[in-house]
Amino acid sequence: MLRTIFWRACSEGWLWTWELPNTLCGLLGLLLVWICWGRRARMYPYRSAWVVEVPAGRGAWGLALGRFIFLRAGCADQMLAHEYGHVRQSRLLGPLYLPVIGLPSLLHAFWHRIRRGDPEQYLRFYTESWAEAWKPKGEARSTGRNHLPRPSKT
Repeated sequence: MLRTIFWRACSEGWLWTWELPNTLCGLLGLLLVWICWGRRARMYPYRSAWVVEVPAGRGAWGLALGRFIFLRAGCADQMLAHEYGHVRQSRLLGPLYLPVIGLPSLLHAFWHRIRRGDPEQYLRFYTESWAEAWKPKGEARSTGRNHLPRPSKT
């Protein structure tokens, strides 16, 4: 039991160190959300990440930074699972995540939104297809049209 706790603490400490640039960006994003939206933003755990639902923006959008997943409130569970795929990429790549995945993915999303491209085409970009492949097992494939409302929890 004690060995398990020890090794889990070591692995968590290593992940926080390995993902430090990504997690710091996520913490900065969380601070901005709290300043701008306060209690209107909702935060809850999802697997080993924290989801921050933000009541802002048009359309469906999501962003994964370290252990934080930022989503527009009301996005589908498929988008949440897809963004968790990006969290797993962050764990693998560590400090390389932002230049290898984060920045290209963000630029691709902006370009795709400006061009109003085919949603299926969006998922063919390497960062997005990799996140799709790495999302949790049993989750439905994203359609790129992640606008279905998540059932409210009462």
